[in-house]
Amino acid sequence: MRTTAHVINKFPQPKLGFILPFEILRDMKPTVSYFGVFGCVCYVFVPDHLGSKFDKKAVKYTNLVAVSVKIMSLTVLTLGVIFFIYGVVAENKKPASRTPIPGKGTVICQYPADPTVALGYLSVGFLLASSTAGYLSLFYPYQGKPVPRGSMFKSSTSSIFFNIALLTTGLTITLLVWPTITEKIHLTRNVHQNLKTACLTAKTGLLGGGAFLSLDSSLFWLVALMWAGNAREDYFDEIEENRDSVEALKNSA
Repeated sequence: MRTTAHVINKFPQPKLGFILPFEILRDMKPTVSYFGVFGCVCYVFVPDHLGSKFDKKAVKYTNLVAVSVKIMSLTVLTLGVIFFIYGVVAENKKPASRTPIPGKGTVICQYPADPTVALGYLSVGFLLASSTAGYLSLFYPYQGKPVPRGSMFKSSTSSIFFNIALLTTGLTITLLVWPTITEKIHLTRNVHQNLKTACLTAKTGLLGGGAFLSLDSSLFWLVALMWAGNAREDYFDEIEENRDSVEALKNSA
């Protein structure tokens, strides 16, 4: 399998000055290379000696990156690892308490620079992105072939993993959002009338627990995607079998 670099090295400077994604419609035979990372994007490189034969009507634009199950799986897993790291770092950076400074009838809680809130929000953001990608990956019409949702959940195992993924996602959001908002409130409301206040921070352990649970959530989305892939194959196999049966009946009639 050749890469774009091979094409660039083989031919002179292109007439168009850049590489475009095309689908060949006529008998033109410019060089086609495949982008190895995605395995689904074709680039047509039009060199100088083909310039006179180049016809804009002979080509049409295609999607730059055709979505595949592999790409969606890598997206869900990558986002899951990122928000897991953010959650763990947020838990480790969160101090157990602050420094109380007594004042006249009040206590001011001194809060040093603390990245917990920012890391918490980032973790929640990547969690939502990963879960959204996981959910959409189940019903995306790969190769332009949609599948009815009812066919996706014919298997009880597929339904179980889908519901577990939703449940763990909701629980993870709770474990991450609760301490993040609590910590934000502590930072903004640091003047207390209670002279015995201990200047506590958000409950310890929630961010770390949410981080590990978020990683489990990503894994459950991947398992649900695997079962969805099996359901897609069964659906199209069933259609093909029905089509063959109809053709056999027509031939026998």
